[in-house]
Amino acid sequence: MKLAIVRHGKAEHDSVTGRDRDRELTAQGERQAVWLGEALLAEGFGGSLVLSSEAARAIATAELLCKGIDSEPQRVQPLMLGSPVNGLIPLIEQHHEEPRLIVVGHNPPMSELASLLVSGFGGYGVQLKTGTAAIVELPELTAPGTGRLVELLRLDS
Repeated sequence: MKLAIVRHGKAEHDSVTGRDRDRELTAQGERQAVWLGEALLAEGFGGSLVLSSEAARAIATAELLCKGIDSEPQRVQPLMLGSPVNGLIPLIEQHHEEPRLIVVGHNPPMSELASLLVSGFGGYGVQLKTGTAAIVELPELTAPGTGRLVELLRLDS
């Protein structure tokens, strides 16, 4: 399985409601999300299952990148703000029959997930900036340290 671990695009510092979960993407974040859709399509992720946090910036990122890969995002609680990384491994295992899966969420769990899958506990830290996707190749058994980091995708400007 190939897994794309996506950190949402660049977001506004504040929201109209004052709630963190309601922060919207900036224009740069929107460009990042559209570009990620194109880049993921080029990486063979067309039509892939896309799971997203329910926060506004993650959903917007997922919706924009889904236009590029001809898919629709599904909102899932384990990717929500403040969720621990240990809840993400079972989420991925639930969908392991998918040849390709995209998860869209927040830091620190997205960077922690990439690091955990590639390097195991206490291993090399994969740092995902906003608007970045880490493509990880996973064997049949999803376990810490068993993944291989294929590529990091990020729009430079």
